[in-house]
Amino acid sequence: MARMLYPIENFLGDEEGASVIEYAVLIALIIAGVIVIIGVVGQKVDNGFERFNTLLTEFTE
Repeated sequence: MARMLYPIENFLGDEEGASVIEYAVLIALIIAGVIVIIGVVGQKVDNGFERFNTLLTEFTE
């Protein structure tokens, strides 16, 4: 009987799956943070180029 329960005990005691899930969640949070940072910085860079373009256009007219 003990031999029959060994695979079940082994499966329930195995924590590799939990580690994989934790790493996947961590990677997803890092990716989400990077996307937000790129969006904010990208918008500021775009605004800077727009201001530069406006100044350049006014200067050349």
